Amino acid sequence: MAKVTGSIAMKTKDILAEKGSQVAKTKEEYPLVEVLSTFLDDRIGSVVVVNEHEEIIGILAPNDVLKAIRYHPEHITTITVGEMMTRDVIVVTPEDDVDDLMRRCGEG
Repeated sequence: MAKVTGSIAMKTKDILAEKGSQVAKTKEEYPLVEVLSTFLDDRIGSVVVVNEHEEIIGILAPNDVLKAIRYHPEHITTITVGEMMTRDVIVVTPEDDVDDLMRRCGEG
């Protein structure tokens, strides 16, 4: 846990209270092109990838889509989310301390 000196440590739940806890989700077997509209329509910066048990297994960002277009243009209609998503993600709980999370993200 983070040391708190004279102030209250911000928790993940504090950010969720301000931004909302709804997240866009998809499955790794879905075609990448089907997720494209989600970024624009929902005005979001990432889509969480879940398995059949709704467990987080990855994340897809617009940069992942751009990489698919750049490196695999001939296969863009058949590439799946799972082929382009980032699998090594840090998953947090509402009670996690934001300062601790920032340190964890910087360690990678």
